[in-house]
Amino acid sequence: MNDKQLEFLMNSLSFLEAELSHGDQALFLENCLNHMHRNGRLVRSEWLSLVPTGKERGQRTYLNWLTKFCDLLAEHKERLWQSYGGSLLKFPMLTKVSGGGAGNETYFEVKPQIISNEARIDSAFELKEGDSPSCRALGVQYRAKKLKRTPWYLALCNTAFGGRNSKITLLVALVILYWLSPLVVSYGLGYAWSRNDTEAMCIWGVLAVLYALLRQPIRNLISLAKDKVTLLDHLFTPVGSVCINEIIPGAEEVELHKAKRRLVSLDVVADCPICREAHGVTCSVVLGRRQFYSARLVGECLNNPKEHRYTFDKDTMRGNKIFE
Repeated sequence: MNDKQLEFLMNSLSFLEAELSHGDQALFLENCLNHMHRNGRLVRSEWLSLVPTGKERGQRTYLNWLTKFCDLLAEHKERLWQSYGGSLLKFPMLTKVSGGGAGNETYFEVKPQIISNEARIDSAFELKEGDSPSCRALGVQYRAKKLKRTPWYLALCNTAFGGRNSKITLLVALVILYWLSPLVVSYGLGYAWSRNDTEAMCIWGVLAVLYALLRQPIRNLISLAKDKVTLLDHLFTPVGSVCINEIIPGAEEVELHKAKRRLVSLDVVADCPICREAHGVTCSVVLGRRQFYSARLVGECLNNPKEHRYTFDKDTMRGNKIFE
């Protein structure tokens, strides 16, 4: 494993940190990656020497941790490549090789794999005839990291977005609830006011609080069904976090309405090429709405949010400078 592959897998481990169930798991995997960087591969008999806290577990536990990391790399391969691929030509996939008995030990090693859609994505960003050579230099490459805490309503509705029929049913229910809720709250206020009843006013207060709490989650879910991406501007989420209704990669091409989907919540940042060149700052671009009521998301440099703005493509994790 070379230096670039190690850097990619370390970034991937950081991206997948929310998927790791045990606190020592990330430290163990980090030690394993450093070991493979030095020695080429990781043999089963060497696992115990890489335990970070000295609290040894069974060999089966460490095998499960490494196998799960391999499965997560395969599951999120496209998103990881878009965020951290950089100058790598092939995806450094961590692979398990079984010993097969006869005294041969199971080991893990990195086997580079070709990304199937790499050529199609790169061709979309080639300079067209008449474009200035500086156009691509003013683009940004977004980097993503999974949120440790997915908002409760996204975790609850994740299954419904997997199929077409369940998604349509959910969307119809959300639209009805979104438009009826203000009417119910207004009618409840009028009813409680006319009755001049303390109990009725308390019931209306509860309805008003529920409407205030559910209004933004309902809008986000509708946006996910319609636009396939929404900004998570909640109190306890990082600035610029988004939820993407992404297609689960498959081995064969399928029609769009038959593709399986899932919701993934990400903390997205990028380096502003202008401010990085001028001031040496990184991670200055975060996502926001182009206008207050607009559904379109753009990247805004926190050092110059009015002038340094970039498009955001959720499928390629790239963007170009917006000239207005």
